[in-house]
Amino acid sequence: MVEPKLRQAVAKYVREHQDEFIERLKRFCRQPSVSSQDLGIDEMRELVLRELQADGVATRVLPCETAPPVYGELQAGRSKTILLYNHFDVQPPEPLAEWTTPPFEPTVRDGRLYARGATDNKGNIVARLSALQAIKHVIGEYPINVKFLIDGEEEVNSPSLPALAREYRDLLEADWVLWEDTLREGDVPVISLGSKAICTLELRCKTASTDFHSAFAGVYPSAAWRMVHALASMKDADGKILIDGFYDDVRKPSPAFQKLQKEQPEVDLEAITKKFGIRRFVGNVGAQDFRRQYVASPTCNISGVSSGYTGKGSKNVLPAEARARVDMRLVPDQDAQKAYELLCRHLKKRGFDDIEVIPDRYGSKASMSAIDERALDVLVKAVECGYGCKPIVESISSGGTPMWIAAEILGKPVMAFGVGHPSHRTHAPNENVMLSEFSAQILTMAEFFLGLGTDGGTA
Repeated sequence: MVEPKLRQAVAKYVREHQDEFIERLKRFCRQPSVSSQDLGIDEMRELVLRELQADGVATRVLPCETAPPVYGELQAGRSKTILLYNHFDVQPPEPLAEWTTPPFEPTVRDGRLYARGATDNKGNIVARLSALQAIKHVIGEYPINVKFLIDGEEEVNSPSLPALAREYRDLLEADWVLWEDTLREGDVPVISLGSKAICTLELRCKTASTDFHSAFAGVYPSAAWRMVHALASMKDADGKILIDGFYDDVRKPSPAFQKLQKEQPEVDLEAITKKFGIRRFVGNVGAQDFRRQYVASPTCNISGVSSGYTGKGSKNVLPAEARARVDMRLVPDQDAQKAYELLCRHLKKRGFDDIEVIPDRYGSKASMSAIDERALDVLVKAVECGYGCKPIVESISSGGTPMWIAAEILGKPVMAFGVGHPSHRTHAPNENVMLSEFSAQILTMAEFFLGLGTDGGTA
C-alpha cells in the first residue's frame, strides 16, 4: 500500500504542474501523425524521442520497413519491470468541416482540450510520462524499471509489430505490460485484459447488367432480395450465427476468467432502454448474462446495405446490384482468415455462390491475457484512488487492438487502461480530453507505478 503522505505529495505535485502537463500534451497534438496518410510520422517520432530523452529515458528506434516504433528504458535498479505500450499515430481528421477548431491546433475550451490524438493516444502517453515525472520529483527515484514501446502504425493495425516483438523479445522483457487505453462503460472506468479480433468484409451481388422496371419482379431476379436472403442465412432471430463451423474454435473461458466475470456488476438494462430506446436485447439476454454475452461471444454484424433507390419520392425499380458490409468480432482462438473462408463456404453451400465476398480488413488477433492477481489488484486500487470509483474489469474488450502480441509473443500478463471516455469523441471530429480526466489519469498511473514497486519492486 502506498503511504498516504507520499500519495498526497504526488497529488500535490500533479495539481501544481497541471498547466505544464497540458502544454506538453499540446506539443504532442500539434504535430500531425496520420499513419494511413503517411503524414508527419517521421516528425512525430522525432518529437517522441526528444520528449522521452528530456525525462532521462534511454531511447532507440526499432528499425522496420514501414513506421519504426520508439523504444525507451528507465532503469531504476529494481527487480520488477513494466512495459508501457502506446502509439503516436492518429486517425485521419476528416471530415475537416466538422471540427470547431483545426484538428492539429490544440484548443482548450469548457474544461477540455480539443485536438486529434488528445485521447487516442497522445493523452495517454503524456499522462504516463507526467506520472513518472511526479514520482521522480517527490521521492527522487522510480519504484520500478520502466520500458516504453511507442508504436507508429497502430491505427493501420500495426503490421510490423509482431515481427519486431519476436526479434526484440529479450529487449522487451518485463514482468507486466500496460496497454494503451480502454473506453468507459458510461462514466465507470474499465480495465481490459484482452481484446477481440475484427474481420471486415464486403458482399457484392449482381443479377443483371442493368436495373429494370419493377413490373419485371415476377420473372427477373432482384439483387436486393438475393442479398437479403444471403444475409438472413448467416444469423437467426435470436442472434445465433449460422455459418457452419463458426463457433468451433472459440476458446472456453478459464475458471479464473469466469470468476472474474461473476465479480463484475450487473448491467442496468432499464437505463440502457431509457437512454437508447432499445426494447429487446439480442437473444432476450438478461442483466445477469449481458456482460458475459457482450464480452465473451463472437459477433457477425451487418454494418451497411445498399441497393436500388432510397431517395425522395418513389422509383419503382428492380435493382441489378446490391452490396453489404459485414464485420465479425472474433474471440480467442478464432482466426479472421478462417472466418472469411467459412463464410464463403457457407454461402456456396446454400446456393449463394454468385455473391462475391471481398475481405476488406483483418484486424489484430484476439487475445486473452493470463491474470496476475496482484498487479490487477494494484491497478484496481489505483483507479479507485484516481477516479474515486471502482472500475469494471473486462476479461476481453470488444475493440480490436494488438494486445495479443504481449499475451502470446511476449507471454506476459497484459492490462489495458487509459483516459478514454465516451464524450471524448475518439476517432471522430472534435476529439478531446476532459482536463479533469487527464489529471485523474496521471494520478492513477502514479499510484499504479508506486503500488507495483511497493511489493517486491526493490532490487
